[in-house]
Amino acid sequence: MIERHIECTLRQRLGAVVPAVVLFGPRQVGKTTLAALLTPPT
Repeated sequence: MIERHIECTLRQRLGAVVPAVVLFGPRQVGKTTLAALLTPPT
């Protein structure tokens, strides 16, 4: 898997008082994959 530099920042922000994070960008860059990695399984 590709290492994403923003993953660490997103984990910190999601653990803080930020109620939401927006992932946006061009197609096929791994937005859904990154979101799946950051969210706990349901």
